[in-house]
Amino acid sequence: TGGPAWRHELALALAGPASASHAHVPLLLCHRGPEAPTPPPLAADVLASLLAQWEPGASVERAGAARRIHRPLQHEPSVEVIVCLRDRPQLLARCVVSVLARTRYERLSVALVDNGSREPETRQLLGALTRRRGVRVLHDPRPFNFAALNNLAARTSSADVLVFLNNDTEVVDPDWMTKLLEEAVREQVGAVAPLLRYPDGTVQHAGAALGLHGYAGHPFAGLEPDARTPFGRADGGTRNWLAVTAACMMVQRHKFTTVGGFDASFVVAGNDVDLCLRLGAQGHRSLCVPSAVLVHDESRSRGSHIDPGDFVRSERSYGQFRTVGDPFYNPNLTLRDTDCSVRLPDERTT
Repeated sequence: TGGPAWRHELALALAGPASASHAHVPLLLCHRGPEAPTPPPLAADVLASLLAQWEPGASVERAGAARRIHRPLQHEPSVEVIVCLRDRPQLLARCVVSVLARTRYERLSVALVDNGSREPETRQLLGALTRRRGVRVLHDPRPFNFAALNNLAARTSSADVLVFLNNDTEVVDPDWMTKLLEEAVREQVGAVAPLLRYPDGTVQHAGAALGLHGYAGHPFAGLEPDARTPFGRADGGTRNWLAVTAACMMVQRHKFTTVGGFDASFVVAGNDVDLCLRLGAQGHRSLCVPSAVLVHDESRSRGSHIDPGDFVRSERSYGQFRTVGDPFYNPNLTLRDTDCSVRLPDERTT
């Protein structure tokens, strides 16, 4: 009646907190004819009914084309947003002012890690920002090392939750922080990231798949958020990933500290994937919450140069996934492109 609601309910029940372990066999073993999808209101009712048993107090909300589980925060944890910078005062001002002016969250502070800025405009801006309540500046002129700079701010933070944020990002969703917090405070969750869009509205990040483009890449990158692919849509709901980007990453401070923070042997790239894998080894999975949206003008601040040694370190940390595959990315999808298209026969043998 009204589509395969029973199958939808069965799948959700099997995935519930009290269910036995289950596995996915990513092979085409059978075919079935087209059938009407479960109507969205009925699907929401099914989820709400099960959610009432699993998580009393949680509710189901519409989030674009998908549904989002809203888990009211029991208390408001303190959050510190960490932004590393070296000059580029226009970028910094846009980023930090958007965080402070547009974020609908009270217990918020900002730590700015200045990596040897020289421009008078930057110093003037930092002076003005530190006069705002909840903003502090740390100075570290060592050669650029993304991991080390963020670790410095994390070590000196007293906040319950940390957000690592690139200075070429901009807040456009007032509730982005609350949406991420609802997931980040759960025990089984480690790193949480939003949907990041390029200034033209296309996807920059909706999660990271290992093996894509060789080491790690962003499925859906360059597509419209609502573009339909064999892997669904970028805005199609909260997803599990092996890793998410540190261009905007939230994690509880005690979880970050327990795994040792970022590995400072990574200079520019790969440290976020490595961190997510270490969090995952402790039972904390990585999520992307696409109902939370920020703009990311990727690589405007430092360009696209990657330290060659980071590739060596990436191979050591997660090279095995190039062989065994990423469990959260279907092996029938291409690793050559971010469009989530089906692998062609020639790719299966190369």
